[in-house]
Amino acid sequence: MLPYILSLVAVVVIVKTWRQYHDGLVSTRRFVFWLLFWLALVGVSWAPQVTDRISDLVGVGRGVDLFLFIAVVFLNWICFSLYTRLERTRQEVTELVRTLAIRDAELADGERQHRGA
Repeated sequence: MLPYILSLVAVVVIVKTWRQYHDGLVSTRRFVFWLLFWLALVGVSWAPQVTDRISDLVGVGRGVDLFLFIAVVFLNWICFSLYTRLERTRQEVTELVRTLAIRDAELADGERQHRGA
């Protein structure tokens, strides 16, 4: 039952990602990444013994352990990536607010001088 559900979810997510890619909201690199990710997940759900073979090659006990290890690393990478983007956005907003405040102060000062003259 799980392979069927996962396949359906994967098709929905792939179609959604394709639409975002087509609309220019997702880069080619990200689209290919997510496409391969979901296809691999579907493949593993239909043939779970593949993870055992891969885990033997890597030296991890079971395929499930390998999956959990990869999931933890992947989630930490996503957290770090989101944190750096958030920090960059915060810096850009700070710079924008600073620039606008300086511009508004200069305009207000110019108006005061113009009224006083």
